[in-house]
Amino acid sequence: MNNKPKLSFAQDYFKPEVRESFCIEGLMKRAWAAQLEVLMIVDELCKKYNITWFADCGTLLGAIRHKGFVPWDDDIDIAMKRQDYEKFIRIAVQELPKEFDIISPENSLDTIFSFCRINNTSIVRFDDEFMERYHNFPYMAGIDISPLDGVPDDPGERMLLCDIVRVLVMTKNHMSEWDHKTQEYYYNLIEEACNVKLNRDSSLTVQLVELINIISQTYSVNECNELANICWWATGVINEPVSVAVYRDVTYLPFENIDVPVPCDYTDAVKAIYGDDYMKPIRGTATHQYPFYQKQKRAIYRFHNNTDFEKRERWVAERLGVNTSELFELSRLDKGEGITTYRYFCQGTFATIDVPKTI
Repeated sequence: MNNKPKLSFAQDYFKPEVRESFCIEGLMKRAWAAQLEVLMIVDELCKKYNITWFADCGTLLGAIRHKGFVPWDDDIDIAMKRQDYEKFIRIAVQELPKEFDIISPENSLDTIFSFCRINNTSIVRFDDEFMERYHNFPYMAGIDISPLDGVPDDPGERMLLCDIVRVLVMTKNHMSEWDHKTQEYYYNLIEEACNVKLNRDSSLTVQLVELINIISQTYSVNECNELANICWWATGVINEPVSVAVYRDVTYLPFENIDVPVPCDYTDAVKAIYGDDYMKPIRGTATHQYPFYQKQKRAIYRFHNNTDFEKRERWVAERLGVNTSELFELSRLDKGEGITTYRYFCQGTFATIDVPKTI
């Protein structure tokens, strides 16, 4: 893979910035840039094979309201009609860079997602090629791709589709919290509704994700007047389906330093997700932890398996004038006399600092 980035950013772009009274740290800006690089690679593949994609969810809202990322958002969401989505998955497995991690019900046996996630790596990387390519962001970065399926016109069929998918999602998300009796009640309900037999000796999460994927495809976009991400609609993430005509073509809106395709009637699309007041900024609506790379960092804490690691990081962050989330420990050298020299990656560069063993 060519290690040169496809996008260029002014160096000031990676400085902390306040947007809408919300402070965006420098590392988040690098995460945004890395995700946009992944998006450009996906876009090239889509253009090559005549696949249409649309900015979706927070990315759609950001394009309309902020001409870029929603300040407190940390991921990129796009959507494709089911036919394009399945075509993309087949091609992506063969043609995306080999180091990319493609996670979807179609190609991953142990996925917990009912959509596709494309990551630029499956590990934290500090090699020169990777760091140059992804604007000095060492963590996994990627995009989410959701399929759009048909929604039936008949009210009874709509209710049945919605109820089945809602029960499937609820069971997948909460079955580990239930007692055996409750689990069996919902397993039996699903078996009857979907005319399947769940294998209790195999991963039920995988089976339920597969069922969500299958049931969501019951109605073709080409045979319906409305479409939606069925999983999001059934669970209330979006308010309502939209007319297929809303997605009949694309138009383009500015997004950071690129233009992204959005539904031609994008106002109707964004209202279906966020309601009529979509132009009013509201924080705290994300469905995952912000920032997303904090989870990767916590895995490092668990690997070290001690609280001294976090305590030392807070001490170093205070002295370097950064947030702990912007630090990544690379190496250490015991100098004796109660001093250890640590090397960190921080704000796109490297820092060395002497740390007392007792702090």
